[in-house]
Amino acid sequence: MILAAPDPRTARGAGAELGFESGEPHDELFMQMGYAGAAHPLVCLGAILERAEAGERLVLASYGEGADAFLLEVEDVPTRPGSWRGVGGSLSRRFEDAGYGDYLKSRKLVTRIETDVRASPVTYQRDLSRELTLTGARCSACGLVQYPGGRVCDGCGAYRTLQDVPLARKGRIFTNTLDHIDQNCYLTEPIPGR
Repeated sequence: MILAAPDPRTARGAGAELGFESGEPHDELFMQMGYAGAAHPLVCLGAILERAEAGERLVLASYGEGADAFLLEVEDVPTRPGSWRGVGGSLSRRFEDAGYGDYLKSRKLVTRIETDVRASPVTYQRDLSRELTLTGARCSACGLVQYPGGRVCDGCGAYRTLQDVPLARKGRIFTNTLDHIDQNCYLTEPIPGR
């Protein structure tokens, strides 16, 4: 059985419902080439037919914005010319591209925004006490300590209940972010969020 779906999770869920031991019907191409949209079920079928034996029965199902299923029987295995590549041969000759962001940059479809790295004296003076002394804020309504402080509590949403509180010099990171987008450009290597 070949079940082509836009994501592996959907295929695994359907496979489990149909009683497949691994929970996943056969779609080896998804992890090799991604999802090919409307053509994906037919590309999967082409890959399976390259190895099919006469007399085999195949179920081809697809799920996306609708669902289709076909029962096929292989009657004969055709002889192919030596220059014939097929799906497997095409995938073996593929090359890894740097990424979609690099493609966009090479075609000059995105431009990098030049940033002004000079500090604003007004912003520097406004944030001086908070950044240099590592001052956070504690909400008088719910007690949540947060950094940076603002007008609205991140925990309870209370307005103007935050009071300055000194923060410890050591702490524990409980969340972080890796971002692939920087200044309107997609990066193949993620950078830590700011």
